[in-house]
Amino acid sequence: MAEHLLLAVHVLGIASPANADWLTAHGAPTVPYGDGLAEALTAAAPDGIDAFIGLFGPDYVQLAVDLGIPRGPDRDDHLVPEGPGARHQERGQ
Repeated sequence: MAEHLLLAVHVLGIASPANADWLTAHGAPTVPYGDGLAEALTAAAPDGIDAFIGLFGPDYVQLAVDLGIPRGPDRDDHLVPEGPGARHQERGQ
């Protein structure tokens, strides 16, 4: 029998000012993308970032690598969407 486990997670959303209100309304504090993004994420998550899902563009894969976010135990890459960014899955190795 599986036990239910409640995890406390803190989700951050990378967004433009035009989309920040929507993310905040759905419980995700926003970090504005652009110059200084890595520093802003680090400041918003001082205890570190455990996972990263990049859904827009291949540069986020490199950002995850640069931030030292660990790869999942069953994956040898960071999660990226299908499409143009998918060709950069192994970037940073």
